[in-house]
Amino acid sequence: MTEDPIELVSTALAHFADGDLDGMLALLSDDVVLVGAPEYPGAGEAHGREEVRRTLVEDWGEVWAEMRFDAEELSTHGDRVLVLGRARTRGDLTGVQFDNPMAIVATVQAGAISRFEFFLDLEQARRAAGADAA
Repeated sequence: MTEDPIELVSTALAHFADGDLDGMLALLSDDVVLVGAPEYPGAGEAHGREEVRRTLVEDWGEVWAEMRFDAEELSTHGDRVLVLGRARTRGDLTGVQFDNPMAIVATVQAGAISRFEFFLDLEQARRAAGADAA
């Protein structure tokens, strides 16, 4: 496993994008916390790898027929990686499509991702990551 936080987070996101959930989960700490953007349906917190799996597959999977995140910019801030990008989703029941800016703040500790937090408010994400507001 890599010690470079940006490479670790990039690899985890690539696994998710490729549908390799097991590959992504292997890069998370046993006690990982996933925090969904409160503006999105199905948001909340998941604790531990298996709960994160259930959240991504069952909770989010029931709401979103398609769910994609394209990372555009990654930067480190202490033990946090700020990922700025775009979320592209399509509602399962409504078919409504969303294409909007989104950020992820990933905390990396001991060579694993211990926290994934999603934000629609990019300034809030920058603050959470400890980055200067742009």
